[in-house]
Amino acid sequence: MTEVKLSGDLDKAKSDKLRFLAVINEETAESIARWVIESFGPTEEGRCSLDYDFSLSRGVMVSELAGNTSYSVDFVGFETGSNVVSFLKDETIEIDDDMKGSFEKFLQHIKSTLQLSSSGLADAMSRSIFKKEGLIRNVTVSDVAIFDLPEIDFILNIKKMTVKGYDSPSVSKLLIDEYLRTKEDFDTILKRFKDKKGFDFAWVTGVEKRKTFFEFEMKVSVDYSVV
Repeated sequence: MTEVKLSGDLDKAKSDKLRFLAVINEETAESIARWVIESFGPTEEGRCSLDYDFSLSRGVMVSELAGNTSYSVDFVGFETGSNVVSFLKDETIEIDDDMKGSFEKFLQHIKSTLQLSSSGLADAMSRSIFKKEGLIRNVTVSDVAIFDLPEIDFILNIKKMTVKGYDSPSVSKLLIDEYLRTKEDFDTILKRFKDKKGFDFAWVTGVEKRKTFFEFEMKVSVDYSVV
């Protein structure tokens, strides 16, 4: 019986590895790089984030260049990217050293493909930041990553009235627990809690859900000089 189990385990490992390598390859990497450029910008329900930090003096950048821009996005409606994430979250697949090495090369190929298409990436970023093409010319992709999202991929910003002499209790956990139970939006949950929970929620005026984890992340060094 033991030999049969070991044989079965080995067969599964080989099958998992073949399926993994069928997805984690150069063709998939290039497809993801193209999608990132073509879909760059705002997505539904805030499923992306673009952060940048720079200072100009007479049109010339005077702030740090390295890693001054990051772009994060979920693979919304993009099956190729979603398939990669599915492998990362599949706990039944045992990732060996060869597969880890293949995944590192896969990420590097995404990065190099983005860099080869840096003019298209620069135009996409220019449209998103300045609402006009051609204002960003020099772009260097420094890092890319793909993640399996946690169940809670956001933080809550609880908006409250300030009441002198009263330190209102934290309500975040109650709201998140109810969200996990019902999957309702937080406005609906808050309205119900204000009706039923009484005093603790009396001072809460709103809840803002801010997404903080994404399936794809790219760090970029951008020269924002305009002269």
